[in-house]
Amino acid sequence: MGKARGAHGRRKDREGLTAAKGLPKAATQRGLRSPKLDRASTGHCGDCGTREPRLGNSDRTFDFLQGGGSVGALMRAHDWSSSPLGPPETWPQSLRSVVGLLLQSGFPMFVAWGKGLGFLYNDPYAEILGAKHPRALGIRFHEIWSEIWSDISPLIDAAMAGEASYREDLPLVMNRRGFDEQTWFTFSYSPVRDESGTVAGLFCAVAETTGRVLAERALRELNETLERRVAVALAERKIFADLIESTDTFV
Repeated sequence: MGKARGAHGRRKDREGLTAAKGLPKAATQRGLRSPKLDRASTGHCGDCGTREPRLGNSDRTFDFLQGGGSVGALMRAHDWSSSPLGPPETWPQSLRSVVGLLLQSGFPMFVAWGKGLGFLYNDPYAEILGAKHPRALGIRFHEIWSEIWSDISPLIDAAMAGEASYREDLPLVMNRRGFDEQTWFTFSYSPVRDESGTVAGLFCAVAETTGRVLAERALRELNETLERRVAVALAERKIFADLIESTDTFV
């Protein structure tokens, strides 16, 4: 009798625990889980039957696209079907590493990858693009900067051949806000190799120096103007002095 009562008591305890958790006894016997547990472990919503994004440690495919401000968000939501780069899940680790680097940087950067030189960049570079952003994301390099292609294509060809380059205050006439404007840039092009060791793209870190160049030019012009005025004033003073000297001599 004691053993029977003990077993009966344990069964009662289990039933009480089930009731305290808000689950019916039948559900516990069938091994069903609450909607909360179902979402956490499988990525499914147990009470609606739909799949939710799973961003846990079990799937690290798109970790390299995390963060990056507004451009990072655009990359995660972008339709890559028409891009020469293809979907991010097919990108090689070498490209993922570069993209992860530039998205986390506060300095303007871009990478152009593959035969089509598909274009990827970060938030600071989006400011350089002007009205070309966000259409520039994922399209071919040439389609973005066709107006300066003759100026930069030799440097691009060199980078794709494995040769890095650096230019300081390079003048470029760009059309990024619906009109041509004279700009200046300091930048470097560096070859990026894929897993096989072949150059598959180029990486660029760039700073627009237009404001500084124009300020320095204005300062030079001001100095030149002042120098001319001083020279004229000195010449006039000499003429006046010579005139006074000749008058004194005559008298």
